Amino acid sequence: MTTHDLDSDRLAKHFARHYGCSPSTLNFGDRILCRRVEIHHLTAAELFRIVALLVEEGLKILAGISPDSTAWNDPSNPGRVRLVIDDWSTLRDSHPEVREDPLFLPFVLFYLRRRGVTVLLIDTQPGRLSHILSDESDRELRALVDHHVYTWYVTFFGEKRVAISALPPVDNTKRVVVRELAPAEGDNEALLVDPSFELYQGFEDDKAPTLVPLKVHLCRAEGATDAYHQEVFAVFRAVFGEDAKVEWNDGAKSPDGVPRADYDQLRSQTYLRGRSALEHTQVLQVDEFWSGEKDSGESETLEDLADYLEAPVVDAQGRPNLIEDPGRLFQPPRNRDSVPSERFTRFSTIGYNLGDFGAPRDRVPYFVDFGFLLAREDLWLRAIEKGGAASQKIATVWDSLAGYPKPTNHRDLASGIVTIVSWRDFLEACLAVVASSASPPGTTAPVAFDIDLTTIESLSCLALEILASELYTLGAGGADIFPRHRHDAIGPGLLDLAGSTDHTKPLATERRRAFYRAWLLLAAAFRSNERFTREGFELKPRPASPQAVACRHWYSTACPGFQPELTPIRLPGHFTVRGDWFLAVASGSRSRRLGERAIDILTSRRANISRMQLGIGLPTRGFDDRETATWEDVEFRSPLTFSFGLDGGRPRPGENSGRRRLLFHDVLRLGGQPSVPKVFLGQEPAFFWLWRSRLESYERHSRTWRKWLLYALDDSLNSSNNTEYPEFADLQGPEAFLALYDQDLSPGAVFEGPVVDGFERLRAILSVALERATFRIGERVGGK
Repeated sequence: MTTHDLDSDRLAKHFARHYGCSPSTLNFGDRILCRRVEIHHLTAAELFRIVALLVEEGLKILAGISPDSTAWNDPSNPGRVRLVIDDWSTLRDSHPEVREDPLFLPFVLFYLRRRGVTVLLIDTQPGRLSHILSDESDRELRALVDHHVYTWYVTFFGEKRVAISALPPVDNTKRVVVRELAPAEGDNEALLVDPSFELYQGFEDDKAPTLVPLKVHLCRAEGATDAYHQEVFAVFRAVFGEDAKVEWNDGAKSPDGVPRADYDQLRSQTYLRGRSALEHTQVLQVDEFWSGEKDSGESETLEDLADYLEAPVVDAQGRPNLIEDPGRLFQPPRNRDSVPSERFTRFSTIGYNLGDFGAPRDRVPYFVDFGFLLAREDLWLRAIEKGGAASQKIATVWDSLAGYPKPTNHRDLASGIVTIVSWRDFLEACLAVVASSASPPGTTAPVAFDIDLTTIESLSCLALEILASELYTLGAGGADIFPRHRHDAIGPGLLDLAGSTDHTKPLATERRRAFYRAWLLLAAAFRSNERFTREGFELKPRPASPQAVACRHWYSTACPGFQPELTPIRLPGHFTVRGDWFLAVASGSRSRRLGERAIDILTSRRANISRMQLGIGLPTRGFDDRETATWEDVEFRSPLTFSFGLDGGRPRPGENSGRRRLLFHDVLRLGGQPSVPKVFLGQEPAFFWLWRSRLESYERHSRTWRKWLLYALDDSLNSSNNTEYPEFADLQGPEAFLALYDQDLSPGAVFEGPVVDGFERLRAILSVALERATFRIGERVGGK
C-alpha cells in the first residue's frame, strides 16, 4: 500500500534488482499486491477497508485459495504475509479525517496483530535522529508499534551517508548500534547494511562523528616483549586514533604514559561492574579461568563473541568478505584447496577445538602457554659424568625429561612415547646434582629446585601439577578428574580434591592421601631455601634463581633472559597446567565491533609469529597442522635452544656439541602433546594438559589456594610456628620430607601419625576457607 506511483510489476523488478537476479528467476510477481492511495477525499473507514481487503487477499494467496472464495481457513503461518504502508506521514497529511481520528491507528494495528501478518510502517520526517525522537507528531505511532528502525542522513567525513539503527534494539540484551545503509557495488537497488559505523559515535546529533575511545589491556612479561608492545601501541594509535589507550599490567608506565593496572585488580573491577555500560570499548587479555565463566562457556563479564567467531570471512565464491574481515587477516592460504568459511576455523588451539560444543565463545585465543622446566645442563651433565649409583639415577631422569635421543623428524616428534618420571625421583635427582657440584670459594652454591614467580599463579599451578600426578598415581581418578580438553564439562574443584571435610565421599581417603603426598613433595622442593619473600599475605613476584639445578617456568617467563647453559625439559609427573591467554571485549563496551577489529589485529598471523619469536607465547594461528606438514618452517622458531651430541644423543661435557632452536612443534613436545594427534598411532598418552577453568569454582578459589600454599609451605614449617605445629619441628631438610613420602609408599603403610595429624589441621583450614569462598545455589557447587 503506497502513495507513490508504483504497481506490482515495477515492484517485482525492484525486488529482483535488490537480490541481483531477473524477475523471472524469482517468479513472485503474482504474489505481490500493490494498492496506490490517490490524493483525494478518503475517510478513516474507507482507508481501513483498503487495508483489510489487501490483508484478506494476501492470506488467501498464502493458503492457496482463489481470491473469489468465501469459505476458507486461515493459513498456518500468517506472518509470511508482509504488509508495507509507504508512507504513513503522507497518508496522514493528505487525509485530514484519518489524521483527526484518534482511534484509527490503534484500531488498524490491533486488527493487523489479530490477523498475525507482518507489518512495515514507513514514516518520513525531516531532521536528524535527535530531532525525530523529540518530535511530538509521531509519539503515538512510536508508542503503538513493537519495533522501530530509523534511517537518517549523516555527514561522514565530508560525505552524505545514510545511517540505520534499531532503537530500542530488538533484543533487550544488546546495545543500540548505528550502521550504514549503502548501495552494494554502486547499485541503488541492491542495498546492504555495513557495520563500519559501529566504530564511531555522534551520529544521533549534528556533531561530526568520532571514533569510539578504545582501551586495550594487555599483560606484559619482562624483557624481550618491550619491542612488541611498542609496536602494538603504534599500530593502535595509527588505526584507531589518539583516543586508543594501550595499558599494561606490570605497575610501570605504558608507552603513552598511562599507569599500568594490576591484573587481579582489573579482573575484580570487571567482575563487579558486570554489564554496566561503558563510554569506551575495552579489550582485555584474560587468563584461562577468567571469573564469571559458566559451564556453557559464556561469561557475565565478557561480551558474547559467538557471532564474531562464526562469521564467514569468505563468500560462497571464495572471495574475501570485507564486511566481516576488512583487513583480510583471516583469508585462507593458497596451499589449501578448500577450507571452511567461518573465522574460528582459522585458529589452531592445540588441546581443544573452538567448533566443539562447550568451547568458550566469549573469548578469542591469543596465545598458548604451559609449564615446563629450564635445567642447568652443565650441572646435570657433570653429575652424570662422575659415575656411580647416583649418576645413573641422574642420567635416567635427565634422559627421560630431556627426551634423548632427540627425534629427527616431525613424525618421531609427534608419536614418540613420553617416559614418565615421578616428582619424587626428580627431586631426588636434583638434590644429587647439587651434592655432586663443587662450588668455587666466593660463589653461590646451586639450589635443587626453584620456580619463576614473576607470574602470580606459578606456585598454585605447580601445586596442582604435583597434586594431579599423585591422584593419577594413586588411582584416585587423576586422569578422569581433570578433563582432557578445554571444551569438556567442568569437573570437581579444589573443595573436593583437597579440602572436603566429608570423608564419606567416594575416593575421599585416596584424595586426602594424594594431597598429603603432594604437600610433602612441595615442602621438599622449597624447604631447603629461603626464597619465599612476602608482600603481606601474598608472595612477592620475583624471577627464578640462576643457580637452580631445575626451575619451573612458563614459555613467557623462560624465553626472556634465556642462557645457553639452560635446556628446556619436560615436567615430571603426568600433568602440566595450560596457561593460555585469550582476548575478550568487556561487557557493556560502547562498540563491540571496535573491540572485534582490535582483536583482528592482535590475532593476525604476523602477530602470532612475532609473539612466539619474542618469547611472549605460542601461536594459535598461522602454522600448518596437517599430518603431511614438515614442521621445518623457520618462521615458527623460538628463543629457546637445546644441545645435542655428535651422534644426536645426549651431549658430553666439553664435547663440541651443537645447539638448535626449538621450533613450534619442539616446544609443544615439552608439554607431552603432539600438534597432530593422528600420528599418536593409537598410543594412549600418559602426560596431559591440566585446565584450571575445568576445576569447579577455581576462579573463586584461586586467591585462597595461593595464600594457603604460602601458609602451608612457609609459615607452618617455620620454627617460630612450631608451637602451633609441633609435629613439624623435626622436619628440617628436604630429605626428611622425602623420607616421609617413601614411608607412605611402603607396603602396608597406614595413613596416620603425628605429621599426618598436623597436615590434617592444615587441610581443614583450607577446607573452611574454600567453603566460604564457594557460592551455594541449590546444591553446593564446590564439586561433583
